[in-house]
Amino acid sequence: MINLHPSVRLSDLVRDIKLSTSQWIKQNRDLFPQFAGWGKEYGAFTYALRDKEMVANYIKNQRVHHQREFFEEEYRKHLQNAEIEWNDYRLT
Repeated sequence: MINLHPSVRLSDLVRDIKLSTSQWIKQNRDLFPQFAGWGKEYGAFTYALRDKEMVANYIKNQRVHHQREFFEEEYRKHLQNAEIEWNDYRLT
């Protein structure tokens, strides 16, 4: 969960996160032996500040949540709610 200042472009933030985490993962390859690199695309959704605790709890419980609902199913729901067309290539 990130509070992003309006002057910061989301694409710049994601680029910086991917670069720094890729470097760290390469230095700790034994912890992430199957990591082949980040995907080209990403998803970002906004929530009201009043929903901060709800989002934090979702993140904390994500592992259990995804035992009941697969990531792909949930992501499709988010895209539908945002009226974004779904394409299967988005998760490859």
